[in-house]
Amino acid sequence: MAQSGLRGFAFSLRPATRAPGRVAPAPDGDPGFDALVIEACQVLAATDCAFTVRGFGGSWPVDVAYDLSTLVEQLPRLLRDLRARRDGQIGFYGQGIERTVHFSPCGERLRLTCTSRTSWTPDPAVEIAGAASLEEMILRLMSAFCSSLETARSPLADASPFSSWR
Repeated sequence: MAQSGLRGFAFSLRPATRAPGRVAPAPDGDPGFDALVIEACQVLAATDCAFTVRGFGGSWPVDVAYDLSTLVEQLPRLLRDLRARRDGQIGFYGQGIERTVHFSPCGERLRLTCTSRTSWTPDPAVEIAGAASLEEMILRLMSAFCSSLETARSPLADASPFSSWR
């Protein structure tokens, strides 16, 4: 069983440093959180930001357009679960990744278990991480997400809830 602050499982978003050539307008009406995340990730995929995930034996083949979107859609719920000291999980659904990470509180730490739905096998299948470190990692990604939308000059940076992630 690997133990770490977050030397094992980790995800991050390197913020965008430049805007895409074309800035997309804000969507009309209230498309809902998941649709906003999908649209925002399409904007970010046209920038130089980079999304990375690693753990359970190596780096994961993730991208900004799809994999970041599926993660960001799940972060508010995961954050609520962590703060309430409840079990939580995040799923990665991209073809070839297809795995779920389960988070179980153990005092001030978390037991992370990775389950694969492909031939890939996590090694190790269980890691231990600090609950506070995981929460900080989530908040850093959410902040980088919003600042990247600002750098991209996207009106989505001011959409709720992204504007509160600054």
